Amino acid sequence: MKKADFFEGMSRVAATVSILTTNGTAGYAGLTVSSMSSVSAEPPTLLVCVNMESPSSKIIEKNGVFCINVLRTHHVSISEQFAGLIPFDEALTFSSDEWSSSPSGSPRFNDALVSFDCRIIENRNIGSHMVFYGGIEDVSISDGQPLIYLNRGYLQL
Repeated sequence: MKKADFFEGMSRVAATVSILTTNGTAGYAGLTVSSMSSVSAEPPTLLVCVNMESPSSKIIEKNGVFCINVLRTHHVSISEQFAGLIPFDEALTFSSDEWSSSPSGSPRFNDALVSFDCRIIENRNIGSHMVFYGGIEDVSISDGQPLIYLNRGYLQL
């Protein structure tokens, strides 16, 4: 299979857009992710994939905790910030009133559609990505519609 065909095919798969955050002994980190999925309800578990070339990958692994903040339709700019498309200072961002600390210490985006606070129960290197399996220890739920990524662009329901 050609790599270009894989990328083209995956561009046709709709995904929610989330900000993965972490904080701990290795410091703060955050990045935009679209590869997050539930794994099990018993025990509550999700997975998220992070490119190992991202500096955040090692920080997440060392901290052992992360928070998935699912974005709403009007959060395109924050998605682009954490994707590295708009310059910003993570430390200043996380200290703003838009963020609070989850029980694990990872930053929680207060306006997220839903936030899942997780402790890493397993991680696996698969190809170019690290797959983190997170045991969900806390959830914060709001109303609204998710920001969706499809065909290399944002889709608002």
